[in-house]
Amino acid sequence: MSAKSARGLLWIFAFQPFAAAETFNDPRALASEIVRASGVTGGLCVHLGCGDGKLTEELRQDGRFLVQGISPTAALVRSARKAVQARGNYGPVSVIRSKLKRLPYTSNLVNLVIADDLPRTLNAGLTFKEILRVLAPGGTAFVGQRAGAQPSLSKDRLSSLLTKAGITELEWSNRGGLWVKFRKAVPLKPETWSRGSHFLNGNAVYQDASGPFTHLQWAAGPKIPGERYQAVKGYTSANGRNFCVFKEPPSWGVAGKVVLVARDAFNGLLLWQRPIDSGPLFAVGDRVYAILEGSLKSFDAATGKALLDFQTGRHVGKCFVREGILFIVSRGGVRAVNTATGEIKWKSKGAFPNAARIHGYCSGGLVAAGAAGCTDGQARARPGFRQSETTGPRSFEGLANSQA
Repeated sequence: MSAKSARGLLWIFAFQPFAAAETFNDPRALASEIVRASGVTGGLCVHLGCGDGKLTEELRQDGRFLVQGISPTAALVRSARKAVQARGNYGPVSVIRSKLKRLPYTSNLVNLVIADDLPRTLNAGLTFKEILRVLAPGGTAFVGQRAGAQPSLSKDRLSSLLTKAGITELEWSNRGGLWVKFRKAVPLKPETWSRGSHFLNGNAVYQDASGPFTHLQWAAGPKIPGERYQAVKGYTSANGRNFCVFKEPPSWGVAGKVVLVARDAFNGLLLWQRPIDSGPLFAVGDRVYAILEGSLKSFDAATGKALLDFQTGRHVGKCFVREGILFIVSRGGVRAVNTATGEIKWKSKGAFPNAARIHGYCSGGLVAAGAAGCTDGQARARPGFRQSETTGPRSFEGLANSQA
């Protein structure tokens, strides 16, 4: 399937049933229910046809979202702005006047789009194709209307509009009204840039088929004066999130802190940040790994919450994850650890020669310049690798170009 034909496809995804119908009459409860059902944990949220701004404000969800309400009506925009300003929340929550036929966003930017008065927004020129345009790959739209709202929109009519826009996989709910949600697919699966050098052998050539590039999607600070100070100490990208280790500049002779920063890959919004010790920094799926308090730890990529402590000490070499197993290279050798439980599957009996030169995982095995071992920890010869005389675990001369 070509990338062009894939753009109109959407993924279906399951969610728990909505709460009682009364929930949809309370802006705070409705906002919580929408966010929970969408599965989006944070980022940029756009509320189309924001009305009085009450639901718009509640969508902030304790700071997890940057929220912008849009209305084509000047009087409603003024009223909603006053309401948000009166509560001291204007900034993280904003309201603008704009036509809905062409939303004021670049493509592939918004994580969550909400329209709770869908008939009016459609009458004002909104189209589902326009919602798809601004949604980030993997982003979610939640649209519909509450029970008793006028003008009303039938399910058949709404289904017809969705089909014309190429949206065929979706989820319906009739609790408290008529609601539908859908998710924008990722037309081309982005390649995970799991570490700064990309490949374990240092080959930083990107294999993604995207491009050619036409514009800068976003830029984020902080900007550091001077060219000699190296602020960014590591960079990775996985599952729609970018991570970097940022060292703050020194101040009055005091060394700056080292901070792990997570941003949304499509709009650059800050998701979370936390102090760490140093690298190695690498990310796989919904986990990111870094050194904190003298040991390698895993963190939830969405929230920054520390999950597992692998008890490694500070001196850790190249590490990578494959098939749910984390391979940790340190001065003491190599350990294979279950990423979900922290259980040690195996560890080498002694230090690998050239242990810091681990290069990857090839055909079920761990490969190094001078070492190779399988997921069960047993070293085995492979075609193309020449056995050499070493102490400790057996080793094999050769390299493998295997992605982390």
